[in-house]
Amino acid sequence: MKRFLRLTAFFGLLCALLSQTRAFASENGGGIYPNGAESFLTAAVPPPGYYLIDYVNYYEAQRLVGAHGNDLAPNFRVDALANAVRYVHWGPQKFLGAQLGQQVVLPYVSLDVSVAGMHQHKTGIGDLTVDPLLLSYQNAKFHIVLTPEFNLPTGAYNKNDLANIGRNYFNFEPVVAFTYTGAKNFEFDAKMMYDINGTNPDTRYKSGNEFHTDYALGYSHHGTWLGVAGYYYAQTTNDFVNGKIVGTDGFKGSVFSFGPDIHFVAGKSLFALKWEHEVGVKYRPQGDKFWLKLIQSVGKD
Repeated sequence: MKRFLRLTAFFGLLCALLSQTRAFASENGGGIYPNGAESFLTAAVPPPGYYLIDYVNYYEAQRLVGAHGNDLAPNFRVDALANAVRYVHWGPQKFLGAQLGQQVVLPYVSLDVSVAGMHQHKTGIGDLTVDPLLLSYQNAKFHIVLTPEFNLPTGAYNKNDLANIGRNYFNFEPVVAFTYTGAKNFEFDAKMMYDINGTNPDTRYKSGNEFHTDYALGYSHHGTWLGVAGYYYAQTTNDFVNGKIVGTDGFKGSVFSFGPDIHFVAGKSLFALKWEHEVGVKYRPQGDKFWLKLIQSVGKD
């Protein structure tokens, strides 16, 4: 599931405030993946068929944080509301001992950015995510999903705008997700990703590669899951613009989040509600995310 929060594009902000650099913690302080989208049942695969997963996400931030917890911008605020539709197919076929699947994700975003007296609002379709090969391995306690994920720059982008919904570069993202269900209904989930980013042709900016993990820890009982969920993000390589390192430290960003998470079954649907609060932020906006998620079967294979 991708991108309804790769939302934060602050090109105008950075031109005004950071002089020779135009971005930080990956270009414009954002990334391809909407960190925190997954939690419980991350790698638990349903029976063969077609599934619709709908994510509604609201993100609000009032700080743009530097390397040492300092504020990088005055009067800063981001409000982003996104609805991402994920369409998944799991088939009965086996390949290398794994169940096969495919999926696509497409977000629609409303983004509002204010900083230093400037303001811009945009709405539109974001970048498209395609997973042509999902591989699922399952046993009584462990569930594992592997996939090579491709993110395509389909969202609108203008290098002179304060708010951009699209990222304007290609991205390759290997994914390993697992779910462990132990004794007494204990569950631990993690979705681990590594982003290999292309270069933005309009700005000649190459965002550094990024490691990030969504996680959840808790218990399940009679169709209800309750626990703590969040994400960890760390940029692993430097940002470059016109082939030169950005700043003195490559503007490598990081963040950790946590908050309550509840999943529950209602009829034939699965719902999820969660709040994630960001801490330990470096070179990124700092705020809170709120999620509503629906999983619904839409057809048999």
